[in-house]
Amino acid sequence: MKASRDGRLFHAGPVLISVAVVAALVVALHAPVLTRGALIAPAGAQYGQWPWKAYAAETEAHGAPGSGGDASMDALLLRAWPWQLYTARSLEGGWIPLWNPYSGCGTPFVANAQSAVFFPLHWPAWIFPSMRVFTAAMLMKVVLAGGFMAIFLAGLGCRTASCVTGSVSFALCGFMTGWLGSPHTNAALLLPLVMHATRSLAARQSSGPFLLLVFAGAAQYLGGDRGTTLQILGLSALYFLWSLREAPRPRLAVGMYLGAMALACAMAAVQLLPSLEREAAGEASTRAASVASSASGASHMTLSLLLPGHVGRTPAGYAGAAALLLALVSLCWWRRTRFFVAIAVVSAVSASGPPGTRWAPGLLLPFCLATLAALGLAGLEALEAVGQNAKPSAGMQWRQRGSLIGVTLLCAFLLIAVAMGYGTRDPNAARLAAFFVGGTGLLVTLVLLRPSGRAIYTFGIAAITCVDMLQFASGRNPHAGAEAMFPPTRLTDFLRKDASADMVRGGRLLTVGPVLRAETQMPYWLSSIEGGPVSDGLEATESRDYRRILDMARVDHVHQTGEIPAGSRPLLDLLGMRYVVTPPQAVVSGDGLQLAYDGPDGRVFVNDRARPRLSFVSHAASSPAESRDGLLESLAAGRIDLDRQAVIESTPAPESGGDAPAAPPAIALERNIPGALAVVLRGAGAPGYLVVGDAWDAGWEASVNGKPAPVRRANYLYMAVDVPAGDAEVLLTYRPRWFRTGAWVSAISLMFAITIGLVSFAVGRSPDLNATRGL
Repeated sequence: MKASRDGRLFHAGPVLISVAVVAALVVALHAPVLTRGALIAPAGAQYGQWPWKAYAAETEAHGAPGSGGDASMDALLLRAWPWQLYTARSLEGGWIPLWNPYSGCGTPFVANAQSAVFFPLHWPAWIFPSMRVFTAAMLMKVVLAGGFMAIFLAGLGCRTASCVTGSVSFALCGFMTGWLGSPHTNAALLLPLVMHATRSLAARQSSGPFLLLVFAGAAQYLGGDRGTTLQILGLSALYFLWSLREAPRPRLAVGMYLGAMALACAMAAVQLLPSLEREAAGEASTRAASVASSASGASHMTLSLLLPGHVGRTPAGYAGAAALLLALVSLCWWRRTRFFVAIAVVSAVSASGPPGTRWAPGLLLPFCLATLAALGLAGLEALEAVGQNAKPSAGMQWRQRGSLIGVTLLCAFLLIAVAMGYGTRDPNAARLAAFFVGGTGLLVTLVLLRPSGRAIYTFGIAAITCVDMLQFASGRNPHAGAEAMFPPTRLTDFLRKDASADMVRGGRLLTVGPVLRAETQMPYWLSSIEGGPVSDGLEATESRDYRRILDMARVDHVHQTGEIPAGSRPLLDLLGMRYVVTPPQAVVSGDGLQLAYDGPDGRVFVNDRARPRLSFVSHAASSPAESRDGLLESLAAGRIDLDRQAVIESTPAPESGGDAPAAPPAIALERNIPGALAVVLRGAGAPGYLVVGDAWDAGWEASVNGKPAPVRRANYLYMAVDVPAGDAEVLLTYRPRWFRTGAWVSAISLMFAITIGLVSFAVGRSPDLNATRGL
């Protein structure tokens, strides 16, 4: 890519117009957010499960919308939305959400990269913590995606109409629309900017493209989705190698590219290091889900690019029926479009392969289609400029135009035939697709036949694309008021009241059937023995050890049948399962369970045998780390009396209390916020151990009576702290070392990048020293 005559890599006019058009479409799609303060939230999906199902009719009567998206997307957002709400509440309370005590028996929150706590669009939440900030971030993602795409296309030489067409197609494509509320689009919106910076760095080895690549790369790392990040890195690396063909100093360009990528990683270290440390320590669950392919086979995927309603979910690859025709027409400029054609073909083929070979090209396909559509329209706009210094003869011009007209009409006819043939299940969708394709084909033909009216016709094509993408995105991200999203119900009020009645006892819930699924218990400050189930594109939040306990306890069997096997009770009791929550009229089988709540929104069975959250034992047994399998088997068989002793993983074995029974202390939980506990023990008859029923993690630190104390791993999963006889005050704080290290690395890297920018600006503003040497 070459700079324009004035030295700029793109012109601002087409970019500003494209941003204005995308912003107008966002206002049209999400007017309730701006006029009524509504949130972008899947409230309709929530009211399909208990306890909210009992209030669905009442809520609809008050105007709450139903779900506009598909089931899989709603299930995903029912996890991402509680995470964002938890982040907002934590920041409002004055603490960084490093730890999440409400999923499983506690799990690192920032180390789960998909929490996206440090994503730049979420920075305003640190000052104004509110779910409205996160909703505003969703709208800004669409606008910025369009703006960055316009920058990329303008750098390719596209004019206003082609920039608008490509930016609208990408900003409202199936991937950006379907995953709007998830971490995927945090990174996806930066793909065009990373591509522009990559191409600019290959063309001009200076600080501007270098810093742009650094900041864009760091931001997409902080977006929080690993799969999308890998797609961006892979595509940008290939594009950089492709652009090196015209680089004046390729070796310098390669060095600067690698340096920019390294500096971008360093700037995102506050997020990357905790995540990598968790995985290196074996804490990350193996149940990682990748972004599912948007179709089940080649024919379904191809049809979803033309008929988005043909598949049961939002097609990630959809970039507009009009854009699809323009992408086909762009093949006439093969030398200019071949890179994006190759990526699009590979993405489409990969999405159509066997399930084990799909690598989730959901982002790359619509990006390439939007780019090809813009390049195709740009080629039509610049038909007369065959060479830089030579103008083609009139005969050559008409031969070119005739060939393009033939290609356009043939492609349009084929697409319309496919739409009408396969769209019989949804005739209206087929008619819309035929209208968009036919209208675009007609305008392309007019551009070629009447060059004098080219501007009007090209803007007409851009208008058709806007209408196409507007009707596609309409209703796919429903709105709801904050009061309609997670309103209190009789069942949740009972759970909150009973759980808060004795904070030392605590209690976690297990659900049967469609009740409080995903992580919807989090907005009520309720704890579940599970993390959210794996959704498309979201990873499980529990560790491998914890997942093993859940599997041994046959939790999935309990979900499906309501039967709690006798062999599962020791582990379920160990996990603190105090509540079993079911739909109305459901029955749970198992000893020691009492029906404590029976209402129209569900039932709650209470398990009095659940282990308390805080307990004191005066005896301990040592269990080397290599015998963890045997320890878990002993716990599952109930062979260890956890009321009298704790099994602590340490060598040598810690000293236990005496053999004589000691008076147990009174335990009070004085402070209880995520990541910080203050426990007071009074009247212990002998030294012992405070066992805390929260998951052990290397980031926990403890002090006893103001002095540092080790946090031991006890009972396979939990924490134990040595306490003396008498009174003791135990403070537990979650301060992971890798988070602190990452914060320092990010800060230093940011200052380094800013310094590079300031120095480059100062040097650029200084007089030309070479010109003054002769004075």
